[in-house]
Amino acid sequence: MLLNEIKRVRGQRLPSGRSLTRTEIHKLHQACKQDKSPAGERDYAIITTMLVTGIRRSEVISITIDDDNTRNDLLNIQADKGNKQHITYLNTESHIIVKQWIKTRGKQESVLFNPISKS
Repeated sequence: MLLNEIKRVRGQRLPSGRSLTRTEIHKLHQACKQDKSPAGERDYAIITTMLVTGIRRSEVISITIDDDNTRNDLLNIQADKGNKQHITYLNTESHIIVKQWIKTRGKQESVLFNPISKS
């Protein structure tokens, strides 16, 4: 076999970003718990949901109140990459945190993690 007959091996780039350490996750949770405002409670629910499910930022902001299935600890993700839909599961602790956020925000139709105005 000649050298020019050997196919070239192409490398792949690793995805950008990195995993959070346990210490970083703990610090995020502590910062949210120390913030007694509705924004702190919302942020805690967002961070917990993202860590448990592995969904993207674009997916978490598109979840509506109707996408939360409280009976089965499910979240329906509507705006996945490639405009696909899928269902993801919340563990018991994270679902309690999300339910507490829903109790604080109310059940009005909107995105689950809505912006909070200072007024």
